[in-house]
Amino acid sequence: FTAVEPGTGHVLAMSANRRFGCDGPECESVNLNVVPGQGSGSTYKVFTAAAALEQGFPVSHVITAGEPYVSRVYRDGAGRYDVENVGDNYPRTLSMSEALVRSSNTYFLALEDQLGSVEGPVRMAERMGLFQFNDPSLPQQIIDENRGSFTFGPESTSPLALASAYSTLAADGTRCAPTPVTAVLDRNGEPLTTGDGRPVVRDDQCTPDAVPTNVATTLNQVL
Repeated sequence: FTAVEPGTGHVLAMSANRRFGCDGPECESVNLNVVPGQGSGSTYKVFTAAAALEQGFPVSHVITAGEPYVSRVYRDGAGRYDVENVGDNYPRTLSMSEALVRSSNTYFLALEDQLGSVEGPVRMAERMGLFQFNDPSLPQQIIDENRGSFTFGPESTSPLALASAYSTLAADGTRCAPTPVTAVLDRNGEPLTTGDGRPVVRDDQCTPDAVPTNVATTLNQVL
């Protein structure tokens, strides 16, 4: 699995060069693919874009955002939340597709403003599979605090959960729980069963239409 940050080409690869589950300097005892680590930055902008598309915003939706952009909805302590872009090559007026390609911070905070709440992006991330390996109370906490920073990915993120969420788009909206084993067959090529006759691997744990197909295919085309 890999995940790519929109607009940057940064690749989050899932690999390690140490043996797992042993003692010694050549060993690793933490499953780095599953454990939430650092924040994941602008990869989260896809969740805001998906939530906006589902609510009827077209991918051609244009926003003119100041530099910096000061939110009308979200707070940062006692003041209003504001962000800037990195560098000076960001046009102030962008469509959603252009903002994804350029990874515009100002556009996506302005888009969150137009959504009116961070709940849509957070629930979209959940439906795509992001929080499968995280604190189950975290999504509601982000919503309750209305954290406008969500679209910029500050939350600790499991690499496997992030790759899983992006794979839901690749599967045209079908979310499947990550698993290394999809089937176990016996010597005759039939599903291996337990003593009660039930298959060892019982289903693929997939949820069709976790994300509307038109939303997923549109984002796939942009990405």
